[in-house]
Amino acid sequence: MYATSSWALLYSGICGFGIWEDGSRKSIFSLSISSFAIFMINYVVAILTFRGAGSFIGPSQTTILFVFTFILNPLLILFWFCSQMVICFVMLVVNRWAIGSLLLTAMFFIASQFMLYGVSERICEGLNHYADGLLFCTLGFMFCLMMLYKYWEIITFDDDEYYRNTQVVPGMGSEKETSEYC
Repeated sequence: MYATSSWALLYSGICGFGIWEDGSRKSIFSLSISSFAIFMINYVVAILTFRGAGSFIGPSQTTILFVFTFILNPLLILFWFCSQMVICFVMLVVNRWAIGSLLLTAMFFIASQFMLYGVSERICEGLNHYADGLLFCTLGFMFCLMMLYKYWEIITFDDDEYYRNTQVVPGMGSEKETSEYC
């Protein structure tokens, strides 16, 4: 599920460049098919790892599962983050609110992962095994998703609250957006 979410984020980030129409039937169909394929690949790798399907993959050879979980998925998220920063700075607008919410999204995501993988054991021992880092990881990830939603709300040009510090870059975006907000 983590890989599918990471892929869907990257896919939506690429849609912002106008390579294909966002929300079209073709776009939604290709997102669904590619997300299902990513899910199945990760599922098969996990099953083959835990069942010991061959000499290169098994319970004692978890390198492929490690690469899929801890290297490819963060790379997808990093590429999405970079694409959104390009969109914020270059493509459509220079919007301090969007950049701030994107940076807060990254901060909460990094903090949630640190709580899960970095200090979970210390938290568990400190709280007498009543809670561990997963609780704080979930809270941090919830804040991450809230800021991600706020970022998408800001960049859709549907809310006048964030136009104070927005500068439309001439020649970018649709003519309607450029003329309406300049």
